[in-house]
Amino acid sequence: MGNATGTVLAGPILQYLGYAWLFLIPALLCVISGIVVAIVVPSIRAKSDTKINVAAAVLLAGWLSTALIVLGQGSSWGWTSRTTILAAVLSVVAFAAWIVSELRSRHALIDVRLMVSTRAVAASHTISLLIGFVLFGVFALLPAYLQDSGGGFGLSSASVGLYMVALSLGMFVVGFVAGRLIRRLRSRAMVALGSAVVASVLLTLALAEHGSSVRWALTLVMGLGFGCCFPAISTVVVMSVDPGDTAQASGVNANLRTIGGAVGTVAVTGILTMAASVGTRTGFAVGFAVLAAVAIVASVCAATLLPRRPRRRSTEQPLIRAGHPAAVGLTPSTTRPVSEEPGDEEPHRSSRSGGVRRLRSDEEDYADDVRPEGT
Repeated sequence: MGNATGTVLAGPILQYLGYAWLFLIPALLCVISGIVVAIVVPSIRAKSDTKINVAAAVLLAGWLSTALIVLGQGSSWGWTSRTTILAAVLSVVAFAAWIVSELRSRHALIDVRLMVSTRAVAASHTISLLIGFVLFGVFALLPAYLQDSGGGFGLSSASVGLYMVALSLGMFVVGFVAGRLIRRLRSRAMVALGSAVVASVLLTLALAEHGSSVRWALTLVMGLGFGCCFPAISTVVVMSVDPGDTAQASGVNANLRTIGGAVGTVAVTGILTMAASVGTRTGFAVGFAVLAAVAIVASVCAATLLPRRPRRRSTEQPLIRAGHPAAVGLTPSTTRPVSEEPGDEEPHRSSRSGGVRRLRSDEEDYADDVRPEGT
């Protein structure tokens, strides 16, 4: 809701108050938020022997910033110029040094091994990177397309805000039903379908011009597609790591989405700069097509690499469903329900008896447990 509100208000603020107020108003809200947090939120002093890996933090910022500079300035510097090549080499060296630093450190800033601990985790991180690339690329490309009077439609900043809120509205709506959709369609299908929807809308924008109502509807549908991707990817990550690694895995996944977004924004800007010589309309079409291609890659990765039913990796004693043959003789406290994904159970068909929750039917649950993968 905050995202949608800010997106709508940004246009009128820019048009009537000026560019500086796009920063001053959020800065004031941040100050107010900080004061409220200081007064209301209780302080928790937790002791830990974990130390921040400063060297890894510096190397991470170094290689990422240098890579973004190369992407953003390569077209103006020249892709074969000495400056571009030197910056690219520096980024690669810093990246390699960062990997070595994380692997050797007792207090890793980012657990590199956890990022590739299973195929599900590695695939989820890759897809988050790709979807972040597309989402932030859309944030950069769509407003420019709508406001440009040459290759676009010459709309005002306030009018563009109405289109951008449609994107946020689509993601907002899906958020309310994401749990039910994941339960019915599974995470893999959700991500593949959402990415395919985004790609379809981007290709439609690239190939033809449309009226205002059609453009708004397409933007809304694209928001629905993005809304299908993010909660489903997060579900796969959470269910594919040990419970103690949930926070780090989720944080890395979110950061990779942001990194992908930074690269996507810079890439779209570079595409528009390079396409200026062949006309702005062609440049916008190329930009939409590139974003659509990345979304298609994300959809294919989801359909082929994500597991049908991600299972939590844990060294703890597994929980066993009530009615399962292995649960005979166990106490109710050890026969708690297990679901491969959050929301996998069907509450409206469940009942409680003797402290044990019964899901669907015992035969269905046991069949799910023993059914081979892919059947």
